[in-house]
Amino acid sequence: MKALFYLSTCTTCKRIMAHWNLPDDVEKIDLKKAPITSIQLDYLRSLVSNYRELLNGRSLILRRRNIQANELSETQIRNLILDHYTLLRRPILIYDEHIFVGNNPSIVTKATKFLNEK
Repeated sequence: MKALFYLSTCTTCKRIMAHWNLPDDVEKIDLKKAPITSIQLDYLRSLVSNYRELLNGRSLILRRRNIQANELSETQIRNLILDHYTLLRRPILIYDEHIFVGNNPSIVTKATKFLNEK
């Protein structure tokens, strides 16, 4: 799979995407227009160690509901992400077996280096 999950209304996603030189074969998936499916989410989970790595723990949804991310089970996190696309950490770049999750500067740098070597 070669895909980029992002949110078209997210300025951070836009900034990062403008910085990356994405190959033409990377499918861009706007979560606002095409929310993540259970199959896609489970595939992402297979590339990381747990669903928690895919959770946007700073989401307003969690804060407004007074939900502590560290108290959620894996099943609860999975269901929350499927119910609320904004709870998925983004952007997420998948290129074959490589995955880069989130907008942490070190992750973005690693993804940039990876893409420049393609």
